[in-house]
Amino acid sequence: AEMSDAHRERFVFHPVDAEFAVRTPGERADRLRKWDCTDSMVLCTFCYDKPLNRAEVECFTTDLFNDPHVREALPVCAGRARWTQLPAPVAAVRMAEISVTRVRMDLFDRIFDAGIARREGGYLAKCLDTPLADGLIASDRLRLMLLDDESDEYALYSAAERDELLFRALLHLAVGGGICQYEDGIDALLDSAKVSN
Repeated sequence: AEMSDAHRERFVFHPVDAEFAVRTPGERADRLRKWDCTDSMVLCTFCYDKPLNRAEVECFTTDLFNDPHVREALPVCAGRARWTQLPAPVAAVRMAEISVTRVRMDLFDRIFDAGIARREGGYLAKCLDTPLADGLIASDRLRLMLLDDESDEYALYSAAERDELLFRALLHLAVGGGICQYEDGIDALLDSAKVSN
């Protein structure tokens, strides 16, 4: 018999001090600023008080966003450099599982094989400016491969591969924020995508 939500033991979260490589002064942090990723990013670490099993993921996530420590430390982006607190209480959370089966950088070898980037130097092959959804413009074949489902380059990766965390990291870094200064090469993007913390 399932325990009603009112009678179940809630997960409790506690902040943990942690250093993140992307926040430590240096080349990676500079790249994130260059790509305009920092104004819409908050990094926090929390521990929780009891074991988690797969059947409790929805309760865990709802408890996470209702926990006062989390609510205080984790604002919601309400626009460029504008933050607000989550509305309370959070009754339900919609989530999707992201695959992490591909963890090696050879996932991106076909970018080089297809001539989207050169192996020597990592330079990106340029293309005519191509307008995309949400006002984005692709000026190179990498962004066509990542964003334009009608381009030949897009077919290099299956839907399952595009759902991989590593692929999504590359996509978010390559697209960047609203005033992203794009890279002419892929090496810095790949290096940043593989950073674990």
